[in-house]
Amino acid sequence: MADHEELRGTTLGGVIGCLTAFVFGMPTFMVAMIWAFFGDCLDSEECHRGEGWRFLVVILLTMAVAIPVGVLVRQLVNWMVRRKA
Repeated sequence: MADHEELRGTTLGGVIGCLTAFVFGMPTFMVAMIWAFFGDCLDSEECHRGEGWRFLVVILLTMAVAIPVGVLVRQLVNWMVRRKA
């Protein structure tokens, strides 16, 4: 590991992976919030289950998108950097 990586405590892949997760996670979060809070109820579904379940679905959906994307990009960038060295 290079000296600058020891001082920062992170890798290039970690930084790029985190930024990519943010870039993919924020639009997912916004669309999911709009869908969850402004969407109409179906006739066959129970409508008023409270607000907590909606936010839980939004958080889980955002995590299901952002975490795999961030980890995949992190692994790919770190692999490419190690391959060059």
